[in-house]
Amino acid sequence: VNSYADANTCMQNLIEKYFATTKENSNPTAGYSKADLRKIVSVRYAMTLQGFSLNTPYTFAEDVSRETVGIVSENSDSLPGVTVQVTTTRENPNGTLIPQIVGTVGAISPEEYSQLKAKGYHLNDRVGQSGIESAMESTLRGTEGKKSLTINSSGKVTGEKVITAPVSGDTVFMTIDSKLQKVADDALAANVQAAHRLYSSCTGGSVVVLNVKDFSVLAAASYPSYDLSKYPSDAAYTNKLLTDPSHPLTDQAFESAYAPGSIFKPSVALAALQEGIININTTYVCNHIYRRFEDSGYMPKCEGNHGAISVERALEVSCNIFFFETGFHTTISKMNVYAKKLGLGEKTGVEIAENTGTLAGPAEKKTSGGVWYPTDTIQAAIGQSDNRFTAAQLAAYVATIANNGTRKQEHLVDHVTDYSRKKIISTTKPDTYTDNHDYSFLSKDNLDIVKTGMRDVCASPHGTAYDPFGNYPVEIAAKTGTAETSESDNTTFISFAPYNNPQIALAVVIPHGAKGTYSKNVAKAIYDSYFKLDQSASGTSAAKAVG
Repeated sequence: VNSYADANTCMQNLIEKYFATTKENSNPTAGYSKADLRKIVSVRYAMTLQGFSLNTPYTFAEDVSRETVGIVSENSDSLPGVTVQVTTTRENPNGTLIPQIVGTVGAISPEEYSQLKAKGYHLNDRVGQSGIESAMESTLRGTEGKKSLTINSSGKVTGEKVITAPVSGDTVFMTIDSKLQKVADDALAANVQAAHRLYSSCTGGSVVVLNVKDFSVLAAASYPSYDLSKYPSDAAYTNKLLTDPSHPLTDQAFESAYAPGSIFKPSVALAALQEGIININTTYVCNHIYRRFEDSGYMPKCEGNHGAISVERALEVSCNIFFFETGFHTTISKMNVYAKKLGLGEKTGVEIAENTGTLAGPAEKKTSGGVWYPTDTIQAAIGQSDNRFTAAQLAAYVATIANNGTRKQEHLVDHVTDYSRKKIISTTKPDTYTDNHDYSFLSKDNLDIVKTGMRDVCASPHGTAYDPFGNYPVEIAAKTGTAETSESDNTTFISFAPYNNPQIALAVVIPHGAKGTYSKNVAKAIYDSYFKLDQSASGTSAAKAVG
């Protein structure tokens, strides 16, 4: 067909292709209306696109009624090769539980088919498109069966024999604690909505909770979210999600990176301590205004006027001037070496798609055509400049501190069983990314100094998280953060507990939430549930299964 052919010409060519004349039938289209011919040609064309053959069946319809099944079965003699097959479908009994993480299944694309056909995939297959559905596609898929067909001279199927029986896919059990996840979802939604009423630019947020021992993800909330039982099957609902400016389809916990603010300070403190730039007794004087660059007119401020202040207390009260001076002497290159080992600007290793974030520095500044100045270094030291991290990275970072400097692979898959869920096929054994079991990376003394400062954030009446954790039944270590943006500030929070024997670590990010109250409220709700300090928490639940 020529490129300038009209619709009628294209249709006529397809009719001639699919209704070829033979000696026995010189007019194969006789008896068909134009409407019927268009329908038949459309189906045949779709069959061609999907590679229809004896080995690759074509699906005419899905979710057919019992009445249709009966009609096809009753007329099987006149419908050679047409059969009714029972297939498995994905059901989401709780479609609002981690939908971005579970992910979706959809029709295979031509690009995907070109990569997967060698593995036995067909053009009419459905494959995981996102989340765990995509990451664990080969595990969840199973294997196809094979059968031979006997066909007579008229093309009628007269018999079939099963050569290889199909094998159902395995079942993936996730690390998510469904009760804790529900608490995280509800607390995050409530606090983002509260912030939005005061700051219209605040429309979303995220929180990630990790097991400190193995970095398994216990909860990962992203707000706004959606209902997987309606997306993408409900067209109107799907269109609403796609046009929502707050991007509910985005997994903010793993894919959205934001300026962290002062929660970056523990990393800077560890770098400076380990490099010998400061020690537990080092003090810098905070007189509210930082004057090192006064001659150039650049004089950033601290929220307080702390006088001579040490690293532990600088963490407790979040003194900017202490960290301006510490960052200046430590240098950006050394700060970033430690930040990376703590997991910032690095992949967490989680099974699904993630954003690696950005570590501020000369190289990053150069990509945008800028030049790095010493003033950039001091801003980076308080979590500003070009620093951008996800909640998942921040959770790994604080979990690494809690785990005495050893960082492991963050993971969502706990174990895999066969389809019956009776036989364990595999169990996740996370890689170790930063090994500090011998304290060769960070000394125990230096870790203890930073941990003490983080404990005082909650325990000291002057600490920035004394409200709500000052008299909390479980001893909490934390760091609060506020990052300046062109709109209202980001509010961030990292924490681990219990202080002396850490079990869980968490990170909360509420972009443009302005007030630290909101991020602290989310953390408290999670701790209340995990440590069973509220009436609604009834314990942890079994891992969520996808299969």
